[in-house]
Amino acid sequence: MHSFRSVVVAGLLGVAVTGFSAPGAGSVDRTSSAADGRVCGADRTSGLGVWAGPATSCPTALQVASGYTRLARHAGGSAVTVRAGGTVWTCQEQQGNPNPYLKCVDTAGSRQWVELTS
Repeated sequence: MHSFRSVVVAGLLGVAVTGFSAPGAGSVDRTSSAADGRVCGADRTSGLGVWAGPATSCPTALQVASGYTRLARHAGGSAVTVRAGGTVWTCQEQQGNPNPYLKCVDTAGSRQWVELTS
């Protein structure tokens, strides 16, 4: 088990270095809105990249992502409601090009958003 974990960690580190070493490197599916946001890291459960819009803090974006991945397995593809950062978020899968992505928006209409991408 330990050696498998070491191989996975080494592989992920290699992907991270490759993905961030040069502009355009890697295979991150950047949606049009994610291109306007910033990378906050990866969701611990799903491993998906977490992007935050300009009005959303990274700690809140990571809380939203964590809340979504905790609830999504029971949602069957339906929209998921998450409470994080003092507000309510609605999350749902969107069709990306080429890969689908997940978008969460603040239901208060404050233009806050979070995206999870592969």
